[in-house]
Amino acid sequence: MEYKDKVLILTPVKDAEGFLDAYFELIYGLTYPHDLISIGILESNSSDNTYFKLKEKLPELKKNFKSATLWNKDFGFQI
Repeated sequence: MEYKDKVLILTPVKDAEGFLDAYFELIYGLTYPHDLISIGILESNSSDNTYFKLKEKLPELKKNFKSATLWNKDFGFQI
């Protein structure tokens, strides 16, 4: 099978530090060609180290996927 369609995976996260390892394991486990996958992550209002862990991982993601972008935008949302 020939893959040609580009895929964008957008993921919003908040206080997700404890879930990031599993998230990346699943993303890297995708059988779709990684050079056709772009990753977009929006981190917002986290009270843990979610943003900093994602920022550390960003260069690796950029190397292994078509593109990877991390945005940080706090909306003041609290539960």
